[in-house]
Amino acid sequence: MRRKILSLESAHNILEPYLEDLVASIRNGFEDYLKISQYAQSFENKISYKVRTKASIIHEHISGHLSANFQKYPDVTAKEWNNIFGLKIKNDLFLRVKKLNPDYSITSYMTKQAKDYLRQLSIPGFPEEPTLLIAGYIPEYNWSGIRDICITCWDGEHLRWIFDVEQYAAEQIELPFAENIDHREVIKRANLIIRGRNINLDDSPTNN
Repeated sequence: MRRKILSLESAHNILEPYLEDLVASIRNGFEDYLKISQYAQSFENKISYKVRTKASIIHEHISGHLSANFQKYPDVTAKEWNNIFGLKIKNDLFLRVKKLNPDYSITSYMTKQAKDYLRQLSIPGFPEEPTLLIAGYIPEYNWSGIRDICITCWDGEHLRWIFDVEQYAAEQIELPFAENIDHREVIKRANLIIRGRNINLDDSPTNN
């Protein structure tokens, strides 16, 4: 069963009261990792964490901050759903936190559950109604900090919309959606818009 996908405008209106705590949780979780990494350098045998390890540490700490920061909201549930930590906001939105590539794609191995999540399908143990979103962070190249925090909405292989959480007043992008759109080309052009160029997204490329 496919679920209803909310528009960027609708999702933003729902998310707005929680954005400050969402950003703080993600940034504080990343800061926790930086402290751990710095401490690890004091060991006699210095450790260089693999990307997967870094992302796992950050995810655990972000989840902890989200659980603590969202306790005060009666309409938000922060817990694990079928072994996946997420935030359910009312019955409208469900967010899971992921490390993203600079083109907003997901870096981890795509399991069937992960693919079903992007396809907005029914998943055992998950709430049935909310639109499924990714609250993603893009780290700096050297993992010294976070380059960007954004929320993405996917429909299968197609990116519906991108929401830059920290600069949402200036950087909200709703992408034209059609089955034949190559999402990689749309993402490139969305990036150009975010960086301040004037691109007409109505002239959408087709996937040959």
